[in-house]
Formats: sequence, structure tokens, C-alpha cells
Amino acid sequence: MGITHLHASFFKRSTGKVRHLLIDEMTGREFTYLIWFSAGKEGEPLSQGTLDDSRQKADQQGKIWGKDEGFEEAKKDEPLYEPFEHAIKLALRLGRNTILDPRLVQPDPHKPNCNFNGHVQLKDWQGVQTKNGGNYKYAVTLKAILAELQPAEGARVGPPMRFLFVDPTAI
Repeated sequence: MGITHLHASFFKRSTGKVRHLLIDEMTGREFTYLIWFSAGKEGEPLSQGTLDDSRQKADQQGKIWGKDEGFEEAKKDEPLYEPFEHAIKLALRLGRNTILDPRLVQPDPHKPNCNFNGHVQLKDWQGVQTKNGGNYKYAVTLKAILAELQPAEGARVGPPMRFLFVDPTAI
């Protein structure tokens, strides 16, 4: 498989459901697949063709989801938050494998959880838990996974926690 890009994301306000359109570049711009991804699961390819073909089909599909099912396209600078498992599966599907979690830095080599740099494989990451039983939702961006506390009705919450993806060539 080549490179996978997150082309667009969509949400349905009434249900909180999130959908993503991914473009797999199999041989660069010349041959791509348009894939839909929702709730941590990949659907059948919606189309194949050049990169321009996939982008055009993705735009058409987004309009269909909006008209027929009430989905709205997310703005590029407003990430959509999903349950932990869904966000992790999306990040893995996008080829992201490792993040930096500064909370996991443990430089003592005599301890079993020694971790000099805070790098952790996504498949092993536990996410963020609260001591008060709160719930976090997660968003995948180009460079990071964001974790945002979902507060009780009317409660205020601070900015989301940011866990950067680690470039495997930099390790």
C-alpha cells in the first residue's frame, strides 16, 4: 500500500456520528482508491482512479451524505472527536504508529517501565484516564492525537491534551 491521506471528515450533530474519506495513493497521483472510514471500520472502496478523480468523487460523496443523511463537513482546523478505539484505528490506518506521551517518560533503567523518551506504539497506548471517572474523546490531526475531556453538562474544560506522532525515521 502507498500513502494514505485524510481527505475530509463529516459529522452528524443529532447522533455525534463521524465519517472520514481517505485517499490511498497506490502509485502516486496516477492510481488511487477513495475509502470511507467510520467507527473504526473501513468500508469498501467508493472509487478508484487518479488523485483528481478521487478528490472529485470525495466531494460528491460528501454532498450526498449531507443531502441524504444530514452530515456536515468538518472544517480543516476543527478536528472531530471520537471514542478512543475509533481514533486509534483511524491513526493506524493513516500509517501512524508511534506517539510521544510525555507522561510516560521514566528514565530509571532499573524500573520495568523504563522509557527514556516517552515514545509509545499506538497499539499499546492506553489513552488518558481521569481520576474522577470522566470520559475523554480523541481526534486525529495531521501531526497529533488530541484528547479532550468530555465534561458534565455545563461544566468548563481546558484545552485538549496533545500527543504528537513520532516520525519513524527520527527514532
